[in-house]
Amino acid sequence: MTCSGFNNPIELPSLEKIAEMDKQRQDAINSLEISDNKAKCQQCSTYFRIVGKIHRPKNDRISVITRRIRFLENYPYGNIKLTRVSNS
Repeated sequence: MTCSGFNNPIELPSLEKIAEMDKQRQDAINSLEISDNKAKCQQCSTYFRIVGKIHRPKNDRISVITRRIRFLENYPYGNIKLTRVSNS
């Protein structure tokens, strides 16, 4: 089955193939052992965190600018007190 509304037709999978892929996906999800935000490895039986902490480098430009802004808000030069401008 092809979609002829485009210049380059795309080959679409059959409904049977889609149903088989959905069944395989569901079987894989059902075979997972999940507890306390951890999933058990099926090979080594070790639990791993599903969502880990995102590590960001300390010296990227965004971090440097954010630290400078915080510093200027807390310790303004002279008598000027900086405040954030809201986007509303």
